[in-house]
Amino acid sequence: MKNNIESLLNLELSKDKISSKIFKNEMFLSKNFFPKSIDFRDREFRQLSLYFKDIFNFNGLSLNFFQTVTLIGPIGSGKSTVAKIFGSEIEKFSSTNKFEFKIIYRHLNCRRNNSIFLILFNLLKSLVPNFPNRGFSSLELINMLHIILNNTKSYLVLTLDEIDFLFHDREIDLFFQNLSLESNDRTFFLERRISLIFITRNKDFLLLIDPNNKFGIINNIIKFEKYSNIEIKKILFDKSIYSFKEGVLPLETLEFIVKIADELGDLRMALELLWRTGKNADSLSSNVIEISHAKLSLKSILFVNIAKELTFKESETHLLRCLADNKDIFELNQPINIKKLRSLYYKDNLTNYDPKDFKKQVFNMAVQKMVMFKILEEDSITNTNSKKENESIYYLKISPSIILQTIGV
Repeated sequence: MKNNIESLLNLELSKDKISSKIFKNEMFLSKNFFPKSIDFRDREFRQLSLYFKDIFNFNGLSLNFFQTVTLIGPIGSGKSTVAKIFGSEIEKFSSTNKFEFKIIYRHLNCRRNNSIFLILFNLLKSLVPNFPNRGFSSLELINMLHIILNNTKSYLVLTLDEIDFLFHDREIDLFFQNLSLESNDRTFFLERRISLIFITRNKDFLLLIDPNNKFGIINNIIKFEKYSNIEIKKILFDKSIYSFKEGVLPLETLEFIVKIADELGDLRMALELLWRTGKNADSLSSNVIEISHAKLSLKSILFVNIAKELTFKESETHLLRCLADNKDIFELNQPINIKKLRSLYYKDNLTNYDPKDFKKQVFNMAVQKMVMFKILEEDSITNTNSKKENESIYYLKISPSIILQTIGV
């Protein structure tokens, strides 16, 4: 049975490889493709390099290895790619200069590693492949990390991507105080071997940090803006040259994808849309990538988890209109001011609803429908400056105008 399945898979994969009328190389559109450089982010890359300039002058005796930088910007704006390219350059710099020490770069996503313990444990597993799985406390893991770095004459640049997901963990203060940020122990200070890069899409990120730890984080901030229409078009055009066969992607199809990508405000989503559009054309045995293939791909991207036809009640459609008509207030991939949204929602067609509790219930149900359809993303995180231990933050993930066009309203 196993051999039959393997034979079938090999046959199908070989068939796709031979018979593809569309793709030359899909790798360049893959989520896992790691570029050696990134377009339109020279300024941000230079800023990051300047903040870490002491590392490039580092001789193993300097006390200035420690640094923290925070990258802030919307999803799909190049933050993670810039950090990874920078980390790769640092490791290459360390190895090619034949120092008696080495600089290591690690990039961990806090959405997947959503506790201080997991961050530390997986970090140590990456440094020591046979690191034991038995239980350790976070403080023990921090001490082990310092011992390993000292014993191997290593220095670590650690990126914590989507750091917002760690702020529910009460051990985060322990992490900041003991890992790198501050210590009254002079000996500990002299042996700092860790620098930190934080990545967040939340403009209000600093409000979530304990005031006692803020000074070590807010020193260096690099802000990323979303890619412009022209930049997205150039990037997609360059990718298409390497990914598709000559003549299969008409300019009007590319223009359509660029327009949608600009609405989405997310280069990552734009690349996925381009790839899925090519796959749809391929699966339909088309010789050309048409706009109809892009429209089919768009629906699969926006509503990938929805089995039935997309439907909204009048109250839910009104919420979409509120978001679409006020896009200068409610930006893609940024936290939604829920009080402002509620106020605008009540203003027009809900004035006859009474009592207030019922109006609030209608609004909350509409918001949850948006969450269910992935139009809004809900994060529940701890705000250390708030009396409420847990609060929900909502991010607008999909352009409401695209949704309204899709459902024909």
